[in-house]
Amino acid sequence: MTGGEDDRAAAWAALPALALSERQSDRGRLISHSRLDPAHGAFDMMRTRVAQALADRGWSRIAVTSPTKNCGKTFVSANLALSLARRRSLRVGLLDLDLRLPSLAHVFGVTAPGEIGRLLEGEPPLAAHFRRLGENLAIACNDRPLPDAAERLSDPRTAAAFARIQAELGLDVMIFDLPPMLACDDFLAIAPHVDCALFVAGGGVTRAEEIRRCSKLIEGRTPLLGVILNRADDPEVDRYHYGYAGD
Repeated sequence: MTGGEDDRAAAWAALPALALSERQSDRGRLISHSRLDPAHGAFDMMRTRVAQALADRGWSRIAVTSPTKNCGKTFVSANLALSLARRRSLRVGLLDLDLRLPSLAHVFGVTAPGEIGRLLEGEPPLAAHFRRLGENLAIACNDRPLPDAAERLSDPRTAAAFARIQAELGLDVMIFDLPPMLACDDFLAIAPHVDCALFVAGGGVTRAEEIRRCSKLIEGRTPLLGVILNRADDPEVDRYHYGYAGD
C-alpha cells in the first residue's frame, strides 16, 4: 500500500467496531443486514442501480430526504448503506444529518454517540464520532437535536469536514440522512455539498403536489437520483411540523 492507503487503512481500523445483533436488526428494521426478510432484495436492486449511476457520473455524495415526515427516509438510508457496504469494492459512510430529530443511533443501537455538530466543525479524531460496522460501513450518529441545524449545514466548516472525512476514511459513497424537505430549509443548506438527492415518498402519505413542490425546490440545485416509494405508517399525524426533542 502507498502512504495514503496506509493512512486510510489506519484511520479505518481506529474506528470502534459496532456489533449488530439480530434483535437490534429487527428493532431497527435493518432488513439489509440479516437478509432474512425477502424485502432485502428490493434494496439490493436499488443498490445496483445507485452504484451504477454514481460510477457513470463520478458522484459519491447522496442526500436522502422526503417531502414530509413518516415516509421512511431513515429506513431507506440505513438499508441502502448496508446493502452498498456488502460490495467489497465500496467503502460507505452513513451520517445522521437530521439534526432536528436524529434517529440513526436508535436504529443501529449506538449508545453515547456524541454530538455530530462537533464532527461538522472539524473536531478530531474521527474515531470519536464514527462506528465501524463490518468491513465497509462507517456510521456517524448524533445524540441530540441542534437548534441551528440549517446554519450548521451551510457553514463552510461543514463542507471542509465532509472533504476530510471522505479523504481520511477513503469513502467511495457518503449517504446523508436529512430532514424532510418541506419541513425546513436544511436540504437547501446542504445542497451545494452533495452530488445528488434521493427522495423517499411514503405510500399512502405523500401527495403528488408535495412531489411537485420538492421538484421545484431542487431544480437547478442538485440532480435527482431517483424517487423511492416506501410504505409508511401514521399517514396523517402532523405532516408538516418537524421540531426538536419531544416532537
